[in-house]
Formats: sequence, structure tokens, C-alpha cells
Amino acid sequence: MPDKKKKTDGLKPFKSTLASAMRDLEVDTTVADQDLSGEFASFPGQFSWWVVYCAASQGQFEKAKLHMDVTKAETDGVVRQKLIADGIKITEAAVSAQIRLNDKYRKAETTVGAARQRYELFRAGVEAMRSKKDMLISLGAHKRAEMDSEISINTQTAKDRIAATRNKGKKKKGGA
Repeated sequence: MPDKKKKTDGLKPFKSTLASAMRDLEVDTTVADQDLSGEFASFPGQFSWWVVYCAASQGQFEKAKLHMDVTKAETDGVVRQKLIADGIKITEAAVSAQIRLNDKYRKAETTVGAARQRYELFRAGVEAMRSKKDMLISLGAHKRAEMDSEISINTQTAKDRIAATRNKGKKKKGGA
């Protein structure tokens, strides 16, 4: 019996629910400032995941809109033929109302709504990851400045100790 595998366009499947994707977004955009090295190391993979899925969800959204437009056009023709066959005067309002009542069109409209919601979530994820990048850059700069000031303080302390030791040596030689 052949193995039936679902086509995924080379990507791992989307999260099963929007709620789980939202949890992932919360986890991925949290910064552990005590582990900046780990944050810098994991960021590119996290960011690329959100960008790839945003692009994929945008494609799904566009495909769903196209399907809805095709369904609307097909339904329009069927509705007009039915109105003519029933001897009812054709008005755009009547045609539009009948299209909106059509099950195939309503299903396509629902699919577009879900695809839009998924796309908007991933788009927000990309924006949140860009904010995380900016935050990491800022925190990294702050840590470097902090380390530079510590080095500067340690260097000054060492210079002061050397000078104090020299002064003690001069006092001993001068006083002896």
C-alpha cells in the first residue's frame, strides 16, 4: 500500500491553531537579557521561521482570495440564469444577495477570512521579531559600554595601585 504524504511545499506544517502560533510568538519575542549570547545565536533561526511562514501564509491568503473571486463569478452566472428561468427581473442587488447566500461562496469567504487572520498573525510576528532585533542591538551596545567602563575603571585602579606602590618605594628610599 503506498504511503500517502501530505504536500507541504518543503515547509514544516503550520501550527495547528492560531493560539499555538501566538504562544510561539510570545516565546520567540521574549528576550532573556541574562543570556544575550544565546539570544543572539537563536535569533536568525527564529526570525527566518517567521518570515518564511509569513510569506507562505500571504500566498495562501492570495490563493484564497482568487478562489473566492472565481467562485463569485461562477455563482453570478448561475444566479442570473436562475433568475431569468424563474422570470424574475435581474437587478444587481438581487444578484448580489443571491451570491452571498450561496454555500460555496460563503465557504470561500470564510476561507479568505481565516487565511487573512493567519497572514496578519505571521506579519505581526515578523514585525515583533524586528523589534526584538532592535532590542538585542540596543542591549548588546549597552553591555559593551558597560564592559568598556568596567575595563576603564579596572585600568584606572591598576594605575592608581602602581602609582601608590611607587610612592611607597620613594618614601622608603627617601626616608631611609
